[in-house]
Amino acid sequence: MVIYLCREVLIKCLAHTEAVIDFGDDDREGDINDDAMYALIPKVTILRDQLKTHLLDGRRGELVREGIRIALIGPPNAGMYSKYSELFTHNYV
Repeated sequence: MVIYLCREVLIKCLAHTEAVIDFGDDDREGDINDDAMYALIPKVTILRDQLKTHLLDGRRGELVREGIRIALIGPPNAGMYSKYSELFTHNYV
């Protein structure tokens, strides 16, 4: 989800940058100037901080989204199914 939000911000920033490059020197376009580029700095800074936070979360977000795999192993009739039922039929918070 974070990546998709970052993608949207990057696309908007790219569009602003292209507008400044394409129309920044045109006297008819008074609203597209260097100030449009400076307006992007806070957006890119926030984006950078969000990406840093996302990358430093220790993969917790991935574990929540994807879950984990476990294996209960042991000899036959060792109560593995009972342990499985105990673990996954109660609401643990």
